[in-house]
Amino acid sequence: MHTLKNRLRLDIFMTALLAFEMFFEFTGDTLHEIVGFAFFVTIAVHLALSARWARSMSRSISAGRASKRGIAHAIFAILLLFAFVPLVVSSIALSHILSGMGLSFELWFSYMTWSMIHSFSAYALCALTVVHLAMHWKSFAKACHVPYDPSRRAAISTCVGVTAGLATVAIGIAGANAMRAFALPAADADEGTENPSAGLDASTINDKALKSEPESSSGSTQSEQPSASSSGSSSSESTVTGTCNLCKKRCPLSAPRCDKPYEAGLI
Repeated sequence: MHTLKNRLRLDIFMTALLAFEMFFEFTGDTLHEIVGFAFFVTIAVHLALSARWARSMSRSISAGRASKRGIAHAIFAILLLFAFVPLVVSSIALSHILSGMGLSFELWFSYMTWSMIHSFSAYALCALTVVHLAMHWKSFAKACHVPYDPSRRAAISTCVGVTAGLATVAIGIAGANAMRAFALPAADADEGTENPSAGLDASTINDKALKSEPESSSGSTQSEQPSASSSGSSSSESTVTGTCNLCKKRCPLSAPRCDKPYEAGLI
């Protein structure tokens, strides 16, 4: 595992797992969490194998003997760590598997806030990974026995850098769109405060309308029995069904996983 080729194989495997994790809409919660656990394990192995390099680089920087390239690698390693730590913490807080086992780690922040942290960290980690891999293109070429003209090394580095830059911009745009999608439910929730039915689908609205109808067609009878009407109203509120559309999780109103339905007055 300490050979360059095996280290690069591990890097490629980690990159493939990270790319797979970005397609959450197609994988679903369970597979996403299982693959995510495998990704975290490979990251832990990678960090363990890089411990010697980290100690050596730290001593070189402290002694003022580190090269500009070495300092750049160290900076990106720190940035990758800063993106990785909140990704792990938010993954634990959002885990449905751990929640199903009775282990709830939804601390400090709401479910929606943890989701935003998780999404931002994931896209940041992707962008930094692209740059990190581009900085090691010569190591990949050496390990894979890819021939190239040494005199063209600068030109190849420029092409790799431009490609990595374009990929980073694309990831940044995708991440910005993802974060904007989190802001939309908040706007809908504000609108839903004025109109509580704004975040419900048609079936939920019809269901609530039917339950709000008086059992008796006589208005006088209804007014003479306020207690029955009041108990019926309480019963309808406690048995509200349907799906909350205030965020992309689409939770049932009977078991919401965030506080949006409460803020919007749906529950």
